[in-house]
Amino acid sequence: MSWQNTPSICAARDYGKKFKKDAVIILSFDKSERYELVTWGRDRKLCDATKKVGDTVISALQEGHINCQPVQDILNPIEELF
Repeated sequence: MSWQNTPSICAARDYGKKFKKDAVIILSFDKSERYELVTWGRDRKLCDATKKVGDTVISALQEGHINCQPVQDILNPIEELF
């Protein structure tokens, strides 16, 4: 495990510390249907385990094993409220 200071890793670390969590996985989407997955663990063992879970989630998304509505369909109704 190497120390990383990217904004997304810092956000996951801050979330973990603020809410007293040992491991954090953040899955985010944008309008262009791109996604990003960030993992963080309190120590090396948890970091490695959380990364494995994150890799499994990404593989499941890419292989179509997670059946989810397109992000555009989710984001558009929210935008119509404003």
